[in-house]
Amino acid sequence: MALSAGTRLGYFEIVSTLGAGGMGVVYRARDTRLRRDVALKILPEIFASDPERLHRFQREAQAIAALNHPNVVTIYSVEELRGIHFLTMELIEGKTLVDLIPAGGLRLEALLTFALPLADAMSAAHQRVIVHRDLKPANIMVGADGRVKVLDFGLARLRQEAQASPDPSVVTTEQLTAQQRVLGTPAYMSPEQAEGKAVDARSDIFSLGVMLYEMATGTRPFQGDSAFAIISSILKDAPTPLTQLRPDLPPDLDRIVRRCLAKEPMRRYQTALDVRNELEDLQRQIASDALVSVPAPAPQRRPRPGPRRAIGVVAGLSVLAAAVSVIVWRPFDYLTSAPPVRATFDQLTSQPGGELFASLSPDGRWVVYTGEGAGNRDIYLQSVSGQTPINLTADSPADDEQPAFSPDGERIAFRSSRESGGIFVMGRTGEAVRRVTREGFNPVWSPDGTELAYTTVPTELRPQNAEQRGQLMVVAVNGGEPRRLHDRASLPRWSPRGRRIAFSGRLSGAEGTSNIRLNATAGMMSVRWANATRLTPAAR
Repeated sequence: MALSAGTRLGYFEIVSTLGAGGMGVVYRARDTRLRRDVALKILPEIFASDPERLHRFQREAQAIAALNHPNVVTIYSVEELRGIHFLTMELIEGKTLVDLIPAGGLRLEALLTFALPLADAMSAAHQRVIVHRDLKPANIMVGADGRVKVLDFGLARLRQEAQASPDPSVVTTEQLTAQQRVLGTPAYMSPEQAEGKAVDARSDIFSLGVMLYEMATGTRPFQGDSAFAIISSILKDAPTPLTQLRPDLPPDLDRIVRRCLAKEPMRRYQTALDVRNELEDLQRQIASDALVSVPAPAPQRRPRPGPRRAIGVVAGLSVLAAAVSVIVWRPFDYLTSAPPVRATFDQLTSQPGGELFASLSPDGRWVVYTGEGAGNRDIYLQSVSGQTPINLTADSPADDEQPAFSPDGERIAFRSSRESGGIFVMGRTGEAVRRVTREGFNPVWSPDGTELAYTTVPTELRPQNAEQRGQLMVVAVNGGEPRRLHDRASLPRWSPRGRRIAFSGRLSGAEGTSNIRLNATAGMMSVRWANATRLTPAAR
């Protein structure tokens, strides 16, 4: 049924139509109770006329709602009013992946940016025994903040059940030629799904392989003029290798895609987590290769100096010696004589209240910070090129603050007052929050990402004004007993090689002063004043 703008369904007011598909019509609607816009999906009448099917749908929707994954669209509720059954879901402002794939395919960096969270979402759903069965670019949304969201996770099963024949092993001509019916979308089906057999998570992995191929080349691996021809290609054809269509792509990507597209389920990756790990390894390898591939300048042969050149060299050395003597006698004058550096600044945040403790991701694309706009302190994630922050700790009424990205950018350590307070760690998009310690402030990661340094009292602005001094502590991220390194310390920072920790320290009784000190990470030895010490490379 079609609903016009202004139509009310209980607390929901229709704003506009967003689209339509096999599972019904989707509208933008206003939730007048919570004063937010949602996506509202009206279900087909077949669900209302079959109580058993409706009950199965409600169970499935509850399972999907329990996913709570940042890359799966959130289902808020299953509603019924005046015989109309509908879902209320998270509203995603953005574009589908269909709109973002150019004719020649995506750049490799962009492809991996989309593929990794997509594999993450699949892995989370498969762990709950939820299979999508209709994975395709049209069911993937990319929000204005760049976050990937999978739509209709698990709902394709309901469409399939609603229109399947009594014998699931029988596929009729009508079913084969009707897209969006029994078999979903032919171009993205696994062979077992195309044959009408039972499917599991490995069917989604095949569909992911089709999407990876399309993102890389701009074309689908299996094509045809009809549903019959496409299915025939899926069952018997081997797609053209990626590296033949795009020689600039790495062979490892072609290997990953070919394994996803294996005809036999046993020869594919057996879990979506395996796919994600392979893609992440590829991403890291590409980043590493980019660092070492910068060619060093070729050494130039210098002509042997003649008599005139030798005289010039001597004169130059005399001038250099005079300059050095000036620097020795006036060691800081040369610092003020350099021209000022011209810099540009862009405002990233504009929320009400204070915004503190910013931490930049290792790739420089994201920033996490503490925001006070919600009435308490929450941790927000925001793209450096966007203006839409994501509240990662909105589910907790406690104060969450002092976030710090891990060296690999996959985790965030933070201080929280929840559960009587302590240091916590969560995934890079707010998932899997867990406690590390029952005390501590200002956590910082060791360079290898295995330990956290922190202090036992807070310091926010000027450490010399702190009324009390905490202890400098180190704890393993995976758990264990913290160990004490030093007393009267705040604001720790780890050296690049993890051998020392710098911190703000104050001698007993020296009120109003604060000095930078160094501590070896093994224990309380080797404490030194940084303003009287020059570090050698071996001590970093």
